[in-house]
Amino acid sequence: MDIIHFPDDARPPRWTRPVLALGNFDGLHRGHRKILDRVCRVAGERSATAVVMTFDPHPPRVVRADKAPPLLMTKAQKIDAFEGAGLQGAAIVRFTTEMSRWDPEAFVDQEYQVACWISASASASKLSATPRRFNASASLRVVC
Repeated sequence: MDIIHFPDDARPPRWTRPVLALGNFDGLHRGHRKILDRVCRVAGERSATAVVMTFDPHPPRVVRADKAPPLLMTKAQKIDAFEGAGLQGAAIVRFTTEMSRWDPEAFVDQEYQVACWISASASASKLSATPRRFNASASLRVVC
């Protein structure tokens, strides 16, 4: 499994037309597995690469550290689980206080310039790390 730190690292050349799952994915419950299974299936159908984009640190630990829930998995456990789910790559976004202040459009424009290299996307849930909740999958679809 290829692991990059976004946006610092370039997309590996072997990530052919990545199909992207976007989310925190802490714990990898059945809903998460369903999303990852779909990404792997679609990537297989398109002869593409199944990739996950997740955040480190977990956004609540940056936004409201005093109220952040305990993590269910370490980053290493999460990477192992992604690999076990059949994903071929992980792009780990360094989540910052500055990023937490971005509005949804800036979040997509600034951080998710991956739109230029993904062929499909799926969102784990509505992301709540920005001031206003937004549906990342729908936002990425618009950008793509």
